[in-house]
Amino acid sequence: MLRIAGAPLPHPTKTMFKQEQVLLTYTTQRWLLLLPGFILLATSAAYATVFAGGKGAEHLQMTFGLGFPIMMGFIWLVSTARWQFANPRARLLPGFTGPHLGVLATVFVLILLANPLCLAMGAGLSTPGTLAYALLLGGATLWGMQPGRGIFMLPTMVIFFSGMTSAGINFWFAVPNQFTALHGAMAVTGGAMVLGWLWRLSMLHEEMDDYQIVPLGTPGGHSRMERAEQRKLLGRVSARHNIIQALADRWHDRLHHLTERPQTRSQLLQYGFGRLSGETQALIAGLAFAAYGIFLSQLSFVNGGRMGPASGFVVMAIQFAMMGPAVITGLRMMLRLPRMAQELLRPATREEYLDGLLLAMAKQTGWLWLALQIGLLAMILSTGAFPDENLWGSAMPYLLISLTAQVPTLGLSLWLARKGSMWRIILGLYAAMIFHGAVLGAWWWGRKQIGDLLFVTVATIVLLTLGAMLITWARRAWLREELG
Repeated sequence: MLRIAGAPLPHPTKTMFKQEQVLLTYTTQRWLLLLPGFILLATSAAYATVFAGGKGAEHLQMTFGLGFPIMMGFIWLVSTARWQFANPRARLLPGFTGPHLGVLATVFVLILLANPLCLAMGAGLSTPGTLAYALLLGGATLWGMQPGRGIFMLPTMVIFFSGMTSAGINFWFAVPNQFTALHGAMAVTGGAMVLGWLWRLSMLHEEMDDYQIVPLGTPGGHSRMERAEQRKLLGRVSARHNIIQALADRWHDRLHHLTERPQTRSQLLQYGFGRLSGETQALIAGLAFAAYGIFLSQLSFVNGGRMGPASGFVVMAIQFAMMGPAVITGLRMMLRLPRMAQELLRPATREEYLDGLLLAMAKQTGWLWLALQIGLLAMILSTGAFPDENLWGSAMPYLLISLTAQVPTLGLSLWLARKGSMWRIILGLYAAMIFHGAVLGAWWWGRKQIGDLLFVTVATIVLLTLGAMLITWARRAWLREELG
């Protein structure tokens, strides 16, 4: 037996990891009830349609039963697996790799083989096509997430959304299917990608660019180790030379030209919410919103397909365009919470500091709201969602209601952001969704009885009054909050 300094080394079998121990790393983390729980609900809804014998529900079954477990589940799975393998112990401890890969392989068998087979047989879909879709989507998702760059997720999005078109349904899932040979080749390719990712995971070392950990959740809820890993990841991302980095450098270069004036403090407080300025972030969000609308207009099930007209999806987009800006502002304020104790050491009173932050948040909300409304207009025009409505006559009342509704939502989201709890923000998101839905519904159904002018006047007064009360309430709560 080998010895070091007279002491025997333990036998490798005594340090072997058991799969039960490895499984605990997945089943005991705090995000287990969120992402996997949501996936389970979505999958259950898909299987319910299968057991009910629903015909023409391929979109629902394949999107929620097959696509979501892969797309959303692998975000959680890859993040957890990275914690195990992007660590020196993965190469140093005997018996480490086998049980960890065994647990991952078991999960892949359930998600990429067993689930597609059950759905295909239960819904009467093409078995080779369903397997090919699942395996290719799974392999593309794993390799798309591995480098940590969003651009590599584009093939994944193409495969995922292809199952939402009539052409995609016929190609992947129709019975009889003339693409059986091609599906077999695609299934083999997807399976090889999954196996290749497992091999890559086991071979990770510090010299590789994908030797990195992606913590789930928001930095406000991260442990000290998770915050350290998040900073490492942000450093790697920031070091890459791309268009985003060039825009970020250009914006931060303005700091050298700031002069000592009272307005300088408020300008400085606009930094720290992200690599890009609020205006640039809003522009990117607006362009993405418009691109989403144009893409949505090409999906057959949106434009008169079996699942309904485009108006249902556009109504959801309208709600997000209304509630999204203020809710996202609250999330940004929460992300800044860990740094506020240090920022309070600057030469400014607590009231000046918080008022400057609130002003910066209000500006970012306004820019994001404007960008999303422009993107929403492009979405409505490209989808033709409301062909019987006078869009231009309804645009101005909607914009006034939407803009004034940002004020109370901003006050609520800022109040919820004080404790740094993601669950509070999520609950606030649902509250904002209900609130904005009620306001929009009251306007849409009441405008024909009382007219746009009277309704908008009353709604504007009520919303601004409520908003002023909520923002004052939130400001007082922030002033009383223990930040340091």
